[in-house]
Amino acid sequence: AHLQAAMMLRTNALKSRIADGQPAHGAISSIPISLLS
Repeated sequence: AHLQAAMMLRTNALKSRIADGQPAHGAISSIPISLLS
């Protein structure tokens, strides 16, 4: 459950970067797509 919460925070941070219009391709490549779906 702890790891799941950590990944959720990481995903939320990634979404914030995208919303801010900043390049996030580096962050996306470091997170397996399966964890985002």
